[in-house]
Amino acid sequence: MLLRFILLTSLLALSINPSNACQCGLSSGTYNTISGPVITNNASTYDKGDFSIGFGHSFANSKEFSPAQLAGFNKQKAHTHSIDSFSQIFVNMAYGVTDDLTVWTSMPYNFAQGLQSTAGGSTIDDGDSVGFGDLNLVAQYRFYNSYPKHQIGECKMQSCSGNCSSCVRRHEPLIKNLELAVVAGIKMPTGQTNETNEFGFDLSSDHQPGSGSWDPLMGLAISKGLGRWSTHLSSMYQLSNKGSNDIIIGDNVNFNFALSYGINNEDPNFVEKIFPQTFFGHALNWSTSLEMNGLWQEKLEYQGIKDETHGGTTIYLSPGLNVVVDEFLSTSLSIGFPVMSWGSDLSPDDGISIFWTVNHVF
Repeated sequence: MLLRFILLTSLLALSINPSNACQCGLSSGTYNTISGPVITNNASTYDKGDFSIGFGHSFANSKEFSPAQLAGFNKQKAHTHSIDSFSQIFVNMAYGVTDDLTVWTSMPYNFAQGLQSTAGGSTIDDGDSVGFGDLNLVAQYRFYNSYPKHQIGECKMQSCSGNCSSCVRRHEPLIKNLELAVVAGIKMPTGQTNETNEFGFDLSSDHQPGSGSWDPLMGLAISKGLGRWSTHLSSMYQLSNKGSNDIIIGDNVNFNFALSYGINNEDPNFVEKIFPQTFFGHALNWSTSLEMNGLWQEKLEYQGIKDETHGGTTIYLSPGLNVVVDEFLSTSLSIGFPVMSWGSDLSPDDGISIFWTVNHVF
């Protein structure tokens, strides 16, 4: 359960949504949608030379075991894990190497609270685990972009012999406003692996802020603009290697789908009017989203033996809200509600998750 919390919040911190940071036209003016998801990875990339820095906070709680449940596990001499909540403060930085290649990194600081486990008929109170987590370094390359590049004004500057309408038709893509991107990166073992409980004993590897392993990351992102609406689909796979104490945390896959809507400031309807267009002279652009965010986690492994108390799948339904200030500063909030979960009966059920971030593009 703790592993799923750590992975969930770490993947939230890895979300890159350049459309949330600049609505003035990403990718050399070819990105014209003004809506974007909060958690689901956007296939858009930064303009060449753009740099952003941001920070945020994520939180996930669980329905921790009651004293009666723990007593029942002890009677069975079952091995279980329980946690009250897991939260993370993180700093993100991103840079546009080209119009189609963006690199970014994320450094978390983890807070795991209320750690408990049962083993051999006894309940062990491990307290809290606090410390720096593993650093992620990721690159996103957009290999397909069918947002219109050849506007009338651009055609006049290119060799279209003045026949601009013909130029536009000649370069019109089969599927408009579609972006496809691949993602690749590495999770580095920068996190702490020496946290102890109140008795001075080391916490188990899965309760440490860091994993101690070098883990490759790979993924795919798809975005499709539909006027003020947009749809987004993304997935990220983490290949887990042997880390501290020779433990393999286990591979994991996150999968996300989002439907986003950009609030109309020019001719708002009665619902859109509740979103202010300015704040002390600063222009505001709002977008809302509804996302499905899923995470599958493989069982922890030690010396070829799988730990049945770990692993499983959780799916969240996450409404979100994003606001962009003056096209360069953005803040986003998403609240996730678990709607489906498959896992071990020896770990508590997942609870609500909250994700908040703020970013500035220079």
